[in-house]
Amino acid sequence: MQALVIGYGSIGSRHARVLTEIGYDVSLVTSQVIENYLSYITVEKALKNNSFDQIIIANPTNLHHETLKKILALDFKGSILVEKPLFSRVEQLESNSENIYIAYNLRFHELFQHAKNLLRGDELISFSVQVGSYLPDWRKNTDYRKCYSAKKEQGGGVLRDLSHELDYLMWLLF
Repeated sequence: MQALVIGYGSIGSRHARVLTEIGYDVSLVTSQVIENYLSYITVEKALKNNSFDQIIIANPTNLHHETLKKILALDFKGSILVEKPLFSRVEQLESNSENIYIAYNLRFHELFQHAKNLLRGDELISFSVQVGSYLPDWRKNTDYRKCYSAKKEQGGGVLRDLSHELDYLMWLLF
């Protein structure tokens, strides 16, 4: 199986490592020089002579829409996983693909699965969730002020970066 990971920041590097560990042949789209991976500078160059089964879009959030449009325009037929959130603002996407997924993984956690089963069939009267996070602690060895999470124009910000919590709430409650 062949996978293409677009973006090699903290989550892109994790996807590449995990896919490699489970036996995928992984290529990257990144401007970085990364040992042990075949890398391309653009999506177009990566897709030109390769047949990937899966693509993971893990570049900054503000580039997700443009990247997804390019992939679809190149008639890619495999599965596409887009890191959360899907887009940094409301966008239109012309696609008939049923193989586009968003990486909201907390709903698959054992605790949330159990909570969902407990709530099944019950009427909720009240529900409260609290979330706390400190950006300087997110990525070790990275100056938090320079990462996309700290820059609204790149798709960062608490509403987008903590969107896992919004997703599991919607999933649990509706």
